[in-house]
Amino acid sequence: MIRLAQRFTNVTNLTHKKEIFKGRNSFHAILQELEAQEEIRLKELLQSVKTLEDTLQDLPSIEDHIAKVERLTEQMEKELEEYLNE
Repeated sequence: MIRLAQRFTNVTNLTHKKEIFKGRNSFHAILQELEAQEEIRLKELLQSVKTLEDTLQDLPSIEDHIAKVERLTEQMEKELEEYLNE
């Protein structure tokens, strides 16, 4: 009877250890999946930043915009002066 109880205890301990091992493996698998998802999101974020950088490079600079406004202003002043002198 004592041997049977010891065997039962050993089997119970072994089953408990297997459950712990499964739990650790499950935790490890979940952790790996989260890391993979994080890596995918990071790659997507970096691609978005690259796209934004490319878009911003295609836009005229503020200096170019100011120069264009100044040219238009000068042209309008000349046209107005010509009109008033007619």
